[in-house]
Amino acid sequence: MKFIIKEWPDKSATLMTENGYSLATFDTSMEAQLACDEWHKIHSEHRNTEWDPPITEAIHA
Repeated sequence: MKFIIKEWPDKSATLMTENGYSLATFDTSMEAQLACDEWHKIHSEHRNTEWDPPITEAIHA
């Protein structure tokens, strides 16, 4: 699964699917990145797949 991290002006970040579904909101983009890393770690133990790190987009108000 590919993820996108949208960073907001207040530095919070929303973790989203590539189709635009919001999965969770975090205080920082680093926390969102860590959640992606953990998700990949758990799911890659069951299959041998490549990991594409999420794209981080900054949103400016």
